[in-house]
Order: sequence, then structure tokens, then C-alpha cells
Amino acid sequence: IELEGFDFPRVITSPISIAKLAYETFRERGFRNFAYLGDLSLPFVTKEFEAYKAVLADVGHRPDVYDLSRNQSLTTWLHQLMKPTGVLCWGPSLGHQLIDACNLAEINVPNDIAVLGGNFDKLLSEASYPPQAGILLDSQQIGRTSAHILDQMIQGKKLEQRFYQLEPLGVVDKLSIDTFAIEDPRMRKVMLFLNKHAFECISVEDILRANPMARRSLERKFRATFGVSIIEHLRQIRINRARELLVSTEARLPSTGRPGIDGRPFGRRVYHESTAVYR
Repeated sequence: IELEGFDFPRVITSPISIAKLAYETFRERGFRNFAYLGDLSLPFVTKEFEAYKAVLADVGHRPDVYDLSRNQSLTTWLHQLMKPTGVLCWGPSLGHQLIDACNLAEINVPNDIAVLGGNFDKLLSEASYPPQAGILLDSQQIGRTSAHILDQMIQGKKLEQRFYQLEPLGVVDKLSIDTFAIEDPRMRKVMLFLNKHAFECISVEDILRANPMARRSLERKFRATFGVSIIEHLRQIRINRARELLVSTEARLPSTGRPGIDGRPFGRRVYHESTAVYR
């Protein structure tokens, strides 16, 4: 985090990457209403909120916001929100508070309010009812990078850089986001089909056989509902799954020896010097 009046070296998770991942999580579930919960008197919380607001502005949305520093009624704010709404919370403790408030106000989680923590904590997640989803941060890499900086400082070496932004690892799915905010029953069926068969070799023709309609109508309605094409959605599901496997298993991406679109071989975790981000 950034503290006013201090210029320590910092290793953080990219706020814009957290914001994009949160939007994609809600978008692929059909949400059109978005909100943010956090204490905006804290500069580092404001920075994450501004990143989220910028990401949503790029796709024509604007989030509602609950600012803890204003001491307004959380229950009143929840009742005033359009339903369904996806809410990004600064952290899992606030997500826990939000879920409790929804339960007391008899607001359904996740069908009316879907809750996503800005980071994931196993204990707080399971302590919520329903369990809370969250964005998984690369804590080990943050620790390794911080240790490297400290080692350079102890040895009196000039720091290679003072500010690192790392990528989040993905989203840990829990019941707090287990819903589809989709009015069109045909698009709901299409999305369920895609999520079930995303890791198979499927085509648009397979989708049409399971959900008969005109191909042009399917593609137009899907983009209008979810904001992306079917191919783009499948690609994102597969990327998210690859992230999960890289974190939770010993699996590694094999290098094909062929260059990717950026000229580097496929299957390697690349550190981008210009942006200080691991990808």
C-alpha cells in the first residue's frame, strides 16, 4: 500500500488488473449493474475504486458506491440498489459484513446481490453464509519480490526498481457469485452449455444443436447480453482455468518452441520490465 509522507519500495497487486478481473467475473454471469464497497477515506482503497470505475466506464457502466467513511445506512443502500447487482468489496472482511447485511435485510445472495471480495481469505470466505468468492492474489510472489528488494537494500545495492505491480491469479468461485443474471432463458441455456463444455472441442454448430435458433441471432443476442462474442467468452474461461491449474497443481504450460504473438515462446511466465507485471 502507499502511505502518505513515505516513499518505501512497494510490491502490490495491480489495481487495474483486479478491476478487470472483477468486471469479467460479473460480466460472464450476465450482470449489468455494478457496485463497490470500501472505505474511500483510505487512499489505497480509493485507488482500487478508481481503477474499477475506469474499467466500467470503458464498457459504458458506472458503479454505485458505498463509502464506509460516510456512516450511511448499509441496509438502506442495499435496498436502493438495482437488482441484480454485482458488488466488489475492498476485502473479505467487508464482503462478510455485506453478506450479513443482506441476510438481515432478506436480500438474496447471490441472485439479488452477488458478492466478490477484492482478495480471498479461506477462513473469512467459509465463515460467510453463503461462502464468499474472492480474487486470489499471488502472495508468494509478493513475498519473494519483497525479500529480493530487502536483500538488495541490506547489501547496499541500488534497487533495480522501487515499485512492482503483480497480476492476480484468478477468482476463487464460491456460492456468493453462483448465479446468472440473465432474463432471456435461451441465453441462460447457452451460457450453461458453454460453461459445461468449455474444455471440449466445441463449435458454434454444437451450441446450435443444443439450443436451436438462427446462428446470426445467437451471436447477436450473446454479444448483446454478455458484451463479448462466444469465442471471446470461451477463451476467457479457458484462461481462467489455466490460471487455477498453475496455482493449485504442479502442472506447467508446455513450451512449444514456437513464438507467440509477442515473439516470445509459448508457455513461459514472462516478467514485463516496462510495466513490472508478471504474466
